[in-house]
Amino acid sequence: MGDEGETNNEQSGTVNGPVAQVGAVYGGVHFGGQHQEPVVPRQLPQAVAPFTGQADELAALHAVLADSARAVVISAVEGTTGIGKTALAVHWANQVADRFPGGQLYADLRGSDPSGW
Repeated sequence: MGDEGETNNEQSGTVNGPVAQVGAVYGGVHFGGQHQEPVVPRQLPQAVAPFTGQADELAALHAVLADSARAVVISAVEGTTGIGKTALAVHWANQVADRFPGGQLYADLRGSDPSGW
């Protein structure tokens, strides 16, 4: 054909819709229409009300977040079900949801669900 790095700008046949020929694309490419903002997930269930008795645990979670934690694990002694780990996590997550403008995801692990897995 030709020298290496040569660009071939030929098009044959019928083209329906927009066409772009580029060497490299950084960011998004949009053809026509309105630019739509991405959907931000907001999956947190409502916090359990009233929520009492775990002030120390809430304070510890707030402290971990203040230290720029990227992940937090809430756990208890193996076999300890129904003590409020999920209620604590949901309550705290609702309190700090505004710190995560990219969204919040929720996965129900059904650890003590009477219906089982």
